[in-house]
Amino acid sequence: MNDVNITEEIELFWPCELRIFWNSIVPLVDTVRWLLHYGTAIVVAMGLVLNMLSFRILITPHMRKQSTNMYLASLAIYDSCVLVFNFMIGVLRGQNQEPINLSFQRNEWLCLTHSVIVELFSLASVWMIVCFTAERVIAVFLPLKAVTICTIKRTRITILTVSFVIVVISLHKIFVSGFEGDSVFGYKACKTGRKKFPEAIFFYVAFNTALPVVLIVAGNLMIMCKLFEQTRVRQTLSQSNSSSSQAVSDRRVTRMLLIVSTSYVILVLPLGLTQTVELWWNSTQKQLPSTTDPLQQQAFIDYSSQRHLIKWIRAFFFFFYQLNFAINFFLYLLSTARFRRELSKLFNCAVASNYMSGTASNMGAPTDKNSKDSNAMGNANKRSQNSLIKSANVNRGFER
Repeated sequence: MNDVNITEEIELFWPCELRIFWNSIVPLVDTVRWLLHYGTAIVVAMGLVLNMLSFRILITPHMRKQSTNMYLASLAIYDSCVLVFNFMIGVLRGQNQEPINLSFQRNEWLCLTHSVIVELFSLASVWMIVCFTAERVIAVFLPLKAVTICTIKRTRITILTVSFVIVVISLHKIFVSGFEGDSVFGYKACKTGRKKFPEAIFFYVAFNTALPVVLIVAGNLMIMCKLFEQTRVRQTLSQSNSSSSQAVSDRRVTRMLLIVSTSYVILVLPLGLTQTVELWWNSTQKQLPSTTDPLQQQAFIDYSSQRHLIKWIRAFFFFFYQLNFAINFFLYLLSTARFRRELSKLFNCAVASNYMSGTASNMGAPTDKNSKDSNAMGNANKRSQNSLIKSANVNRGFER
């Protein structure tokens, strides 16, 4: 068979029925491979530019007065690191097996460092979303105490503490090998002398996907129920027009954070569910091939067919999971008027700076003709001033 998607291993060891099934999902496989190679490159380039722009706006004097924006600035940094160390390096290793991925395979410490960094920034990004969701819950349910609880100092301490805990958790990759053997980018895993612990993937899925999603969804539901209750009370008391500007600002910030956290759930949940199904299928339904028992052989074919289908469905959802780290700029832009104003100021300052530098360079180097004309005009002005002075003296003499 000459199909590029079917390797020699498939030809030698797969039953005919399994090869027929593989041919039926080749369009899905080709689409996913294109998305993960070229689509990921576009997502990384776009995400890096937009995240850095978001970070620049979020640290402006007006924006950094809010503790929530400190979480968002940290999120922009962590998202950019995920785009570089997880996705960009993954694409490079997948498309350049010989020079790049071979370097990783030959250097175990390089592999260990990459594994720790990927774990670190992926966890840090999602738990920043959990942190600002928790802060919004406090702000909505305890508005009077939130002034003292959600301060800039406490926010910095929270960010540093969560980041430190995640660093400690990520260091387990130095000693334990988990799920690195099945990358969606298609590169071969590193050869390692670490202890193999396949069950580590359950911890990874729980701590990186399931638990954050549960906390974020629970927090968002609490916030939305409370906001709905507050809106109903204001309508009952006919005080909707007397709301303070601070209350209106808090509601806008809450709405923006709801949009950000909800987009995370929408983009991550399909991947998390698929990973869970894949883990359950591979651990409970595994079947071995048999050359003597037709029923066992058919069971192996059914198991293998579903395993490969679930794998490529997971890879498909992984592409959309990547968007979570690149689109927050658009969410801020659509949901926050203050962010739009700061963006406008930033571009206006850049345009004005370029205009002033261009004007100064044009005015700073006059031509010889212009210099002669200016000297002539200066001499004429001096002569006219002298004649005015003389006439003034004459008039004073007449007055005397």
